[in-house]
Amino acid sequence: MTPPAQPLFSVRLVAGWLAAAALTCAVSLTFLVRDDGPAHRPDEAGPTIYSRSALGYAALYHTLGQLGVPVGENTAESMPMRGVAVVVIAEPSDEQSVLAHVRDTLRRAPAVLFVLPKHRGKADPERPWMLRSDRLLPLESVQRVLTVLDDRATVDRFGAVRTWSGHEPLPAAPDTNASQLVHGDLEPLVSSRDGVLAGQTPHRRIVVVSDPDIFENHGIARGDNARIAVALLQRLRGDGTGRVVFDEVPHGYVSHPLGIVRLLFTFPFALVTLQIALAVGLLMWSAAARFGAPRQREPALPKPWPRSPYRWDQRQHRVFATR
Repeated sequence: MTPPAQPLFSVRLVAGWLAAAALTCAVSLTFLVRDDGPAHRPDEAGPTIYSRSALGYAALYHTLGQLGVPVGENTAESMPMRGVAVVVIAEPSDEQSVLAHVRDTLRRAPAVLFVLPKHRGKADPERPWMLRSDRLLPLESVQRVLTVLDDRATVDRFGAVRTWSGHEPLPAAPDTNASQLVHGDLEPLVSSRDGVLAGQTPHRRIVVVSDPDIFENHGIARGDNARIAVALLQRLRGDGTGRVVFDEVPHGYVSHPLGIVRLLFTFPFALVTLQIALAVGLLMWSAAARFGAPRQREPALPKPWPRSPYRWDQRQHRVFATR
């Protein structure tokens, strides 16, 4: 009688594998659909060239392009400086990671237009390119940003400034609200008796703009703001060659090169890689000499046939029973 066939795997082992696969799949889906992006998210309605809000820089960016100034943007953590004449760092936050990037850019860039922050806005959920509300930043936050450039400089805010001084060829009629001015070791380019609105550092590589109203969408068309913005950038460009690049990394727009191998071992995709490795292991196991539970070995010699109760009589040519 043939013995019953044994299963390849025990019921307990199969149940364990299925439970582990279901748990791994659930964990993978949880992390894939969870919205846990970087702590520093892109500011859609903030001071970026992509923003059409009141605090955005889209108007300045496109104005420069229409004037024939080659412009571009940077979203790489380590900006390539080839062909770059001026880097615009517009209103970075006072987060340590952002300030570290700003320090590196100030050190490597050929020339920098450094715009201090003044407002922070909140995007409208229904229209994320527009502002729902905005507020003035505390001066302590602005001071921390200014310290990256000069730890002895100070910043303060004043009411309406009526008298401005502009150094040729810069016009002297900016239009700002609650003017934010700097006191420090700067060569004044646009200033008042209360402080400096735009000033150049002693090594003449960096121009600091204390009040961003003259660059933002809401204020660039007022007074001589647009003329001042373009004149400052042209002054930094020098001979008029090279691009003006707006650095958008401080605002959360960071692009990473796609590396397939690195992606496979980055969480949560590493869970998928683990599942593939397990599947390959099972496939190799199934292709081996034995898969699953061991079979019963066949006997080395065949079993003897049972003695027959009948016998053939050669003489009589007949079959007769032996017992």
